[in-house]
Amino acid sequence: MLLLSQLTITQEEIRDGSQLYKMAQLVRGGGFFDKNTLESYDTEKAFLMEIAEFPDGRHFLHNGHHRCIAISYGGRDYLREDEYYIKKWKYEDYDSINFDVGYYTPFDIRTETRISDLSKYKEFIKGMIHEYGEEFTLDVIKHCKVLYAKKRTYSTINELRIVYDVS
Repeated sequence: MLLLSQLTITQEEIRDGSQLYKMAQLVRGGGFFDKNTLESYDTEKAFLMEIAEFPDGRHFLHNGHHRCIAISYGGRDYLREDEYYIKKWKYEDYDSINFDVGYYTPFDIRTETRISDLSKYKEFIKGMIHEYGEEFTLDVIKHCKVLYAKKRTYSTINELRIVYDVS
C-alpha cells in the first residue's frame, strides 16, 4: 500500500478531466485500478501506475495522475499494491535525454513538472532528429524547455485535484 500523500506529482494538469467523474464513481463503488479493471476498459492502455522511486526514498507519480485524482475524489487515500509498480530512478536520469528510448524531456523532477500531453512535442522532436540529426536536436531540446516543462507550483494529488471539479 502507498498513501497518496506520499506521492509527488510530475505534471500539474491532465489531458482530459472529463474522465474523472466516472473514474471516481468506480472508486466510490469499491473498485480498484488493477490490471483486470484496466483491461476491461482498454487493453491497449492497460498499464499500472508507475511510481518513480529515488535513492533518497521519495516517490514521484510518473504515470497515473488521472487515476490518483479519481481515487482521491472517490474517497480513498491510498494505492493498493496491484494498482502500481515502482521503478528505481536517479535524479540525474530524469534530467537527461535518451534518444534510444524516446526520452526527450529532461527536467529536474524536484523543482519542475512536465506538461501533460507530450504527443505533439515528441512528434516535433522525432521530425527534427530525422531532418537535422541528434546533435542539433539535443541543442534545441536544451534551449526549449518551455515546450515540455515548467517550474513546479503544485506537489501533491490534493493540490492538483482542486483544479478539477468532480461533482
